[in-house]
Amino acid sequence: MTTSPARTAADAPASTGLKRKAAAYWSLTKPRVIELLLVTTLPTMFFAQRGIPDFWVAVATMIGGAMAAGSVAPSTAIWIGTWTG
Repeated sequence: MTTSPARTAADAPASTGLKRKAAAYWSLTKPRVIELLLVTTLPTMFFAQRGIPDFWVAVATMIGGAMAAGSVAPSTAIWIGTWTG
């Protein structure tokens, strides 16, 4: 019976590294915090409008809020990393 040699990190496909890096960046955006932000934003828009807000304003607010909240942690990490060396 022959055994195959142990796989090393160099043998791993490049896509594995890309998936791992993408997962790390995704978790850095703190998606649960973004979810809480969006869950509180939309009902507040209904209360402020005293009815149904404009659809496109609501969509733009939700997308913009998600993008802004998601970009804070990575940009802070980059800034701190370059600042502290």
